[in-house]
Amino acid sequence: MTSYASTSKRAAAALIDYFLFTVVYNIYRFALDVPGANGIPTVVGVDAIPVAIFWIVYFPVIEGFTGQTLGKKIIGIRVVRVDGADIGLVNAFLRRLLDWLDFAFLGLVAIITTGMNPRMQRIGDMAGKTLVTQEKVYTCNQCNKEVSLDRTERLSGQYVCPVCGAANILHQS
Repeated sequence: MTSYASTSKRAAAALIDYFLFTVVYNIYRFALDVPGANGIPTVVGVDAIPVAIFWIVYFPVIEGFTGQTLGKKIIGIRVVRVDGADIGLVNAFLRRLLDWLDFAFLGLVAIITTGMNPRMQRIGDMAGKTLVTQEKVYTCNQCNKEVSLDRTERLSGQYVCPVCGAANILHQS
């Protein structure tokens, strides 16, 4: 059974991610030192291209390769396709294309959508055919440390603990 990530965990991960994005954006904006109409540095025209590239690399590309942004990693959630497979770049881009709609009105659209959807999908998740799930945590049989496994380790049914080096077999319940 899939354990969907709660709205509060998704919101916490989004806050971390967009805080990081805002910090990088503001460092770049002030480094440009191009005053806008109100005297505050602004980013327009071709100067906005690096901002768009950072957004594409940070959100769809990193999420497409790893299933997690930094915020999701910290909170312990992951994005997968609805069939449980790794998200991949195409689904990650499709998912992120509708961020502007999902996060309209301070995320109210995403909150309402995930609350009304049995798989807790926001509009971007539906478009990208993705789900946000709880990161499965396993406990090493030798040292009792909790570890997260990648898809290959989970599918193989075994892993080597990165803490103590003990071989572990996943037990089916």
